[in-house]
Amino acid sequence: DPYARTPNPNPNNTRPIPNLIGAGGLNLLSHTLAMRGANAMIKNEFNIPHGIDNDNLNNIFVADRENNRIKKFDNNGNLLKIWQNNVSQQLYSVKFDNKNNLVYAIDYYIKGESKIMGSNIFILDKDLNLINKFGRSGNYEGLISRYHDIEIDQVGNLYTADILNNVVQYFKL
Repeated sequence: DPYARTPNPNPNNTRPIPNLIGAGGLNLLSHTLAMRGANAMIKNEFNIPHGIDNDNLNNIFVADRENNRIKKFDNNGNLLKIWQNNVSQQLYSVKFDNKNNLVYAIDYYIKGESKIMGSNIFILDKDLNLINKFGRSGNYEGLISRYHDIEIDQVGNLYTADILNNVVQYFKL
């Protein structure tokens, strides 16, 4: 069965990715930015990396979903900064706006143990300092939404993929 899962010899998934040779003879060098380990709250570990983007300097921004934070790495894999989301539970996606040097992130917000509130949109500067947020955690009266991905166009308009309502939402900022 080509789709059968083979047992992972390393259940913590802590092995680095080896160097790869890509199609057409293109050499691709791959290395691990961070790993999943027994204690994913450690700075250099992820717990479900769920979104990734880069800026015009090739810094990498990763939405670490279950740790509810964004990590910024340089293009050599060195951790530069961590932004911890203290508003809600899960960061789903991250997008860098090269025109305005801003980071946009989306989350999913559950109040208490089970009251589904929906999603927030966070706006951070390039150094991961929170500038603003809007959404279900306080200043939005619309339908409950569950944003799963985010995109920004060259003009600065924001688009979100809402998997709860099966729509794409557009925000003019």
